[in-house]
Amino acid sequence: MDRASSMPSAGDYDKGDWVQNTAPVISGGKVLLGWARLTTGSNHAAGVDWAPMYGTTS
Repeated sequence: MDRASSMPSAGDYDKGDWVQNTAPVISGGKVLLGWARLTTGSNHAAGVDWAPMYGTTS
């Protein structure tokens, strides 16, 4: 598992990889925990290659 403060913008990743958010902030009762990889390869489009994963604070 990788760790970063933002969604990756470079590198090769496999479908199912997970990047943990190292700078989580609570906003609207949710916290961004990290990003899940949706595809395999070196593209880095939000919503296509990466999906944000949120948790709730309640």
